[in-house]
Amino acid sequence: MTDKIFGRHIVQYPPDYSLCAGCTTCEIVCSLVHDGVVGPRYNRVFLKRGTSNMLHTVLVCMHCEDHPCYERCPKRDEAMCLDGEHGIVYIDEENCIGCGACVRACKFSPSRINLIKSKDRALRKAKKCDLCRTREEGPACIEWCPVRCLGLSDRPRPVFEPPQMPGPPPGAPPGPPPGAPPGPPPDSGSGGPPDSVSGVSEGPVPEDLGGSEQGGVSDGGE
Repeated sequence: MTDKIFGRHIVQYPPDYSLCAGCTTCEIVCSLVHDGVVGPRYNRVFLKRGTSNMLHTVLVCMHCEDHPCYERCPKRDEAMCLDGEHGIVYIDEENCIGCGACVRACKFSPSRINLIKSKDRALRKAKKCDLCRTREEGPACIEWCPVRCLGLSDRPRPVFEPPQMPGPPPGAPPGPPPGAPPGPPPDSGSGGPPDSVSGVSEGPVPEDLGGSEQGGVSDGGE
């Protein structure tokens, strides 16, 4: 599937720009805005936690252009509705009978539609993202995300720009070009041979070793 078959929807920015913290703020604020309460049964946004790599994924309705959930709904245009002006598929929960046909029709797994199950048939309702269509500020999950990892598909996605390293101050001598091998170590100023360490003398050579190594005359008797 490509973005061409999706309508306007919530997107999660790539991790090199902003990494989802897994805080569930998106789930919480969505439930508060729509229902005034918080709980998994009211979710319209779903957080899939990355337990091994800590990369979390935000799952939400993609508002497919062929909208199979809308086509499958037995109360189409009463319960599952289309906002043609903004390309939004939304649910009028007062008319929803909670049959679950839209959940089964969703082309994603897991389904992006949440079905409230209850013994009381009047409480069975389907819930899905409607992009906060009646909210002047737009989607609440985008506004309240603390790490700014959510946006809208029809807006430019931000690009990560690595910070620039500060250059040398004005008047400073030029340094080695990038990638140049390190130069020789600075002269210690001792004036000794290259193999001397910190200007410390190695001391006199023992006589028995000095005579043999230097080819000197033995002290033997005449």
